[in-house]
Amino acid sequence: MNQRARLILFATGLSFLQAPAAIAQVGESQSREQAALAEEQSHLRRQLRRLREHMAALARRFEEEGRVHAAKLLRQGLAHLEMRDDEITPLTLDELMDGSHSDIRSGRANQALEQQEHVVRSLERLLAILTDRRGLESLEEQLASLREIQADLDELATKESLLQEQTQDLKDQARSEEQKALEAGIEELSEAQRELLRKNEESGRASGLFDLEQIRSEVQEMLETQKVDRAVLEAWTPEDSERLAQARPALERAREIDAQAQTSIQAAKELREAAQQARAASENSELTDLAEKLAESAQRESRRSRASADPSAEKAAERASEALAETAEEFRAATESTEADAAAQRESVAKSAEQRASDLEQAAREAGQQAAELRAQAEAQLEELAREQTTAGMAASEALEQLQQAESSPSGEGAESPEQQAESQQAASEATQQALDALDRGVEEQARTATALARSQAAASERAERLSEELERMEQRAETAEQSEASSEARAALDEAAQSMRSAAQQTQKQQSGSAATAAEQAEAKLEEALEALDQAHEEMAADQPGQSAEELAESQEQLEQQAAELGEQAQGSESMSSEAQAGVQSSMEKAESAMQQASQALSQGQRAQAADAQREAIAALEDAAKEAAEGVTPKSDEDRAAAEELAEEQERIRQQLLALARRNEQREGGSPLPSLEKASQSAQQASESLSSGDLDSAQQQEEETEREIRQAMEQLEEEEEQYQKLRQEELLFEVAEEVLAMTEGHRAQMEATLEIDTARAGQERASRADRIRLRNVSREESAIAGRARKIADALAEEGSGVFAEMLLNVERDLLRIAGDMESAGGYQSGERVQARQQDVEDTLGWLDEALQDEIDRREEEEQQESQEGGGSPPEEQLVPDIAQLKLLRRMEVNVLQSMEQFRELHPELTEDDVDPNLLEEISRLAYRHQRLSELFSQFRRGLGLPDPDDGAQ
Repeated sequence: MNQRARLILFATGLSFLQAPAAIAQVGESQSREQAALAEEQSHLRRQLRRLREHMAALARRFEEEGRVHAAKLLRQGLAHLEMRDDEITPLTLDELMDGSHSDIRSGRANQALEQQEHVVRSLERLLAILTDRRGLESLEEQLASLREIQADLDELATKESLLQEQTQDLKDQARSEEQKALEAGIEELSEAQRELLRKNEESGRASGLFDLEQIRSEVQEMLETQKVDRAVLEAWTPEDSERLAQARPALERAREIDAQAQTSIQAAKELREAAQQARAASENSELTDLAEKLAESAQRESRRSRASADPSAEKAAERASEALAETAEEFRAATESTEADAAAQRESVAKSAEQRASDLEQAAREAGQQAAELRAQAEAQLEELAREQTTAGMAASEALEQLQQAESSPSGEGAESPEQQAESQQAASEATQQALDALDRGVEEQARTATALARSQAAASERAERLSEELERMEQRAETAEQSEASSEARAALDEAAQSMRSAAQQTQKQQSGSAATAAEQAEAKLEEALEALDQAHEEMAADQPGQSAEELAESQEQLEQQAAELGEQAQGSESMSSEAQAGVQSSMEKAESAMQQASQALSQGQRAQAADAQREAIAALEDAAKEAAEGVTPKSDEDRAAAEELAEEQERIRQQLLALARRNEQREGGSPLPSLEKASQSAQQASESLSSGDLDSAQQQEEETEREIRQAMEQLEEEEEQYQKLRQEELLFEVAEEVLAMTEGHRAQMEATLEIDTARAGQERASRADRIRLRNVSREESAIAGRARKIADALAEEGSGVFAEMLLNVERDLLRIAGDMESAGGYQSGERVQARQQDVEDTLGWLDEALQDEIDRREEEEQQESQEGGGSPPEEQLVPDIAQLKLLRRMEVNVLQSMEQFRELHPELTEDDVDPNLLEEISRLAYRHQRLSELFSQFRRGLGLPDPDDGAQ
């Protein structure tokens, strides 16, 4: 239940909803005067008016706050208050209350009661609207409507699937003999190519050619990489890092001096601003504020002086601190001057501040000139390096560019205003820092280059050793001395290359560029030797390979190539294929033909592995051609075109049904547009058009898309159905809980009446006529409650809540026995035994009410958690989960055992032969109840998949 709506109800004071029922009862008893009843009805009418006003105000406020859902519920409630239901009553709620008021004053009690019953039902409906509760009947109607749409969609999905099958049958039927022959030819050629690939691979693996070619490919790749590494090593000069680092001290010192100059400029700026404000001051208090501000700045510079590790920076900060502090002291002294001397005194301290500012600005200019000289020194150190086309040279060039920008705005005495001086000093400082960053990047790049080269050479060395080991294993498998000798030469070259590359890696780590470059060059030469030896070994191995020779395989491959060319030409003569399909088949066959030609050439050269790669490409191209040939079917005969048109008409009928279903879905209560249905309608229209034009391939794809979108819409509706099922369970749970509460209250009233009657009898064995009438009334009420219990028990049993249903069946049995005992057949009993059974009924209803409320609270907590975390859980299979029913089952069994023990203690005569039949009946009742609980527990055990105790399970 919506918690927000509950708060709305509480705030708007709906606690009077039960009042009309109370009036009805009072009207029935005729125990109050008509005037009092009429006044009470008027009071309720006024409460309803205030409720309407409060709801309208809340709705406006919620709309302004963006609380759309809460505002919507209030608007629906207001609409309900103005609604007329001609089937029930043509009156609004206000008119019903007015009519009841008139009937009461006129003494028409029956008419007033009828009006009040309508009022109660209308208020209950209002309560359901505001609490966002949908009636169980309404939910079941919506579920039924939803399921009808789901069933119709499922039927349409089945029709669409059948339409796909019919389209495929039409494609098979429309395929011409030429097209079938083409498809068969492509399939036959594809199988022949696969067989030739198999023979090539078997022969290559048996002879070792595949392994040798793989090794040669890796050596070729290593050689290309080694050439790059050797070139980089030849250009790499580790000394450049030192040359870059030589310029750092001057730049770092220039950066420090720039910082000192900025300190002086900042202090000078504050002094000039203070002087300007002192001249404009009209009161001494303003000078006091300026003095405090300058004193704080002086303390700031003093702290900077103490924290600096650079003596010159410390001195600059001390100078700025002293200037600020002295000016602050003069400003304080000026506040003690008389009013007549105030203007002259302020002018004096302002000039003094400006003089100190000028001194600081001059110090900043001198520092700037010193920093410029240091930057010039760094430039001279970097100019030669910047002309070299190396990594370090590019870094030096970038640093020079930044330093030249710093020189573009020199600071000379009298050349700049204080503002310009500050800007140029800031720019020079930033350029100096950027030049330092460029140097650092250059040094880091030099270090990364060395590391990368060392790793590359080390990895290449390990790779060469691995390839050498593979060649050694091949030598052991070789069948001729020539093969072993050729591969041995390659292995020896690889070993020497690995040693040279390892040396290059070590020399690189030691920053020995010359030695590293020489070792890398030697490794390159050895890789070239290994490559030549592998070529020789390959020629020798190819000449003496087992199985079918490469020449024979090449000849077979050429024959397949010719067949591919013929099939490509054959594709142009098929009448049942579309022009696009013919072009696609021909293009794929050309690719296959080209790949076969490459395979043939590779086989002629003895390159088995390369030939195998080309053969795989040919097979892939043939598969594409086969797909194009199979899909490019168009109906040519009148019969086939008529069949396609019939399928198009069927597809159009399905589309129209989809549109109708989409409208039905939107029009049903709670329905919303389904994008999947719209997409299904669009793809169905496209499929119909494709069928009409004879494009069976596109039609089939669009039919598949249509069915997929229909299934998607069904999944979306299934999710909505789950939500409705969840709401239905919640509503049913609420109704059951409300009914149990009403039964409990009604039964308690009868318990009080029974106790009152029994007390009035004062031990009389025979009931008086008045008592018998009253007992029969209690009996009828208890029988009515028993009937309600039976009805709820049946509903709970249908929902799979067997334990709850059994409790209510126990209530029914006990109430019927109580009602029977109170009738003439039972002797008009009202004593302790009847009252004890009534207490049992009250206890059982209380347990049931408690369990239901716990389940309602659990569901509300889960709903709140889901709303916070997002998403939602599917509805539970049972109205009440197994764990709740098992807890209640245990409670009932404990109660039965306690009752039996109490019964045994109260009646020790049970061990005798002659026992009161009433006691035996009570024992039988407890025994039956225990038996039913045992049966329920057995059902639970079987439902959970647990074995029976007889099977020896613990």
